[in-house]
Amino acid sequence: MALWVSEAKILRGQLDPEVEAALDRHEADGTTDDAEYLAAQQVYYDLHVCRVVPNPPEVLRTTELLDEDPTVYNVMNGPNEFFCIGTLRKLERRRRCPQNHSADVARLGPIRRGDARHRAAVFDNIPDVRWEIFENSSHMPSSKNPNATSTSSKVSWRTMTSEVVVKK
Repeated sequence: MALWVSEAKILRGQLDPEVEAALDRHEADGTTDDAEYLAAQQVYYDLHVCRVVPNPPEVLRTTELLDEDPTVYNVMNGPNEFFCIGTLRKLERRRRCPQNHSADVARLGPIRRGDARHRAAVFDNIPDVRWEIFENSSHMPSSKNPNATSTSSKVSWRTMTSEVVVKK
């Protein structure tokens, strides 16, 4: 998660300075449930998570469910994608990547949340993987490109990640 957090900070740096300042101020004050913080968080999400605005129904439903009961997400991750203060903040998954023997195609957008260093550190270590890049997408290329088809008929959508992995 340390690499993830460092890459998220780079992406946050692409926000308008006043948006980034609002995020920093509320995180320091412990007020991540404040309306100003939530609005700034949405600016980040619209740029780096789902570039389809307004968000598609499946994204809105996920947000609604998290709003109804954020307990597990907050405990494990924190209030959002980029302020990782939960129990997973020390998670290191890169060393397990070479153990993945099922993936041969991963699809993602070029404007991905974790960006190039995170992608290389994690996914480049999966054996026999091939990337399908979707232009003008971010974390959710399937939302921006709903009619895109895979090169295989056996597609497994991984929840909460930016890639679609096609199993052999």
